Amino acid sequence: MLIGPNTALYDNPQLTVRDWEGPSPLRVVVDRQGRLPAHLHLWDGKTPTLVYTQNPVLQIPGAEVVCLPKEDFLPALLHDLYQRRVQSLLVEGGAALLQAFLQAGYWDEARRIQSPQAFGAGIAAPHLPGAWTYHRDWEGDQAYFYSAEK
Repeated sequence: MLIGPNTALYDNPQLTVRDWEGPSPLRVVVDRQGRLPAHLHLWDGKTPTLVYTQNPVLQIPGAEVVCLPKEDFLPALLHDLYQRRVQSLLVEGGAALLQAFLQAGYWDEARRIQSPQAFGAGIAAPHLPGAWTYHRDWEGDQAYFYSAEK
């Protein structure tokens, strides 16, 4: 499960399995500058965590840090995950990271969940290309499924 630095900073997610059986996913974080603070749940050591950065001196106890070049950052990240035998990647966000994957064509499926509940101002989600291919009502929310055309 991949998140960007703003999601890590503002949401402080655990990215672990709770209220469900099974192992927690590999936590993958993009922090190009190495600005995330030490108090985040991501560094708790409960499950393996990878941090992709461009900061060659970044060290984070409780996480493995991988320094990648500025050029071709996303292809290098995906190549490293491939070398680690990671076969699927859920890009959870945030908006800039999602947009980068969409623009590069590095996606095959997207899901948008829309709630009638208002949360106030926030960051707009990226535009998903094409039309949704499947829709479902999910406990009062609307779930839209998109597939990349290949």
